[in-house]
Amino acid sequence: MPDFGALNATAFDNVAWESSKSSGTSRVDRSIYRLIPGKTVTVRFLTDPGAMEFVPELCAQHTADNTWVKYREARAFDGYKGDVTASHKFIPVVDYEITHTGGRKNRNDELQLQIRPSDTDIKNQRSHASAKDVMLVNVVYESGSLSKNPEYDPNPGEIVILALSPKQVEVLGNEMKTALKYKSDFTFTEGTWELLWHDTGKGGPAGWTLDATQASAPPLDTAPDPIDALAILRDIRSIAEQEVFGTDTEAVSLDDVEAAFTEEDQAVVDEPAEEAQAPASAQRRSPAYVKGALRKEGIQVPTRISNEDLYALAEQHGIAS
Repeated sequence: MPDFGALNATAFDNVAWESSKSSGTSRVDRSIYRLIPGKTVTVRFLTDPGAMEFVPELCAQHTADNTWVKYREARAFDGYKGDVTASHKFIPVVDYEITHTGGRKNRNDELQLQIRPSDTDIKNQRSHASAKDVMLVNVVYESGSLSKNPEYDPNPGEIVILALSPKQVEVLGNEMKTALKYKSDFTFTEGTWELLWHDTGKGGPAGWTLDATQASAPPLDTAPDPIDALAILRDIRSIAEQEVFGTDTEAVSLDDVEAAFTEEDQAVVDEPAEEAQAPASAQRRSPAYVKGALRKEGIQVPTRISNEDLYALAEQHGIAS
């Protein structure tokens, strides 16, 4: 039985809204799907939402097994400034921090500032892409449409990640609260769920809703291994930093990125610099690029090196930073 005493209710507590678009199958986010408007899909939830821990360097909250991850997402459909193409259209950004009192304080994210604003952002006088909360959750695909082209739908029984908008998360949260009033041992993992994201005809964002219907079904024969959603966010963030700050005119291949970094130090590379260490302008190489360049030259880079020492090390070895 799930431990609902540890349930983080704020995981569902967000009434902001953003329309959904398919992310396709590009690169490391190929396991992530979004609900297609007007198309029904049937899934099984792999786990229940439990207590969440905050990860400052990603502005993300996650369960212990990373099967539920809430993060801040900017959309890069128009690429980056300087006519740089974005390989990933949905990018995790770090636009706030938690203060010592537990409050939330806005902050600038150098990467987010380089993502071109959408038409709506421009209309609202923003010079860069805005961000919204998105929830990633592990599910087992059963049937229905998760892609505009049926050929790209997952195979039945395959583990995928659903990227849910705030409105969709709000509906699931309400389903949970209502169910718990009548069934103390309610769990998302029991049976299957038919999901339909659609326009009710009331007009505007408020007119959209998620129909979520739970149905009885035999349990799975074996418990499938979940996908680490937090690791995918780290990979996308690292690749995006490389694309924006790590090159001039040369394209960056995914193989180069993977060769430059190890899983052990990726969290340090992605860590936001202290204000005093932040690059003076977007022209300076990112810590991610500098680390990769040093490693390609066979130079040992300490895992917990500060940005200041990292740039000094690069200068010492004649590597532009």
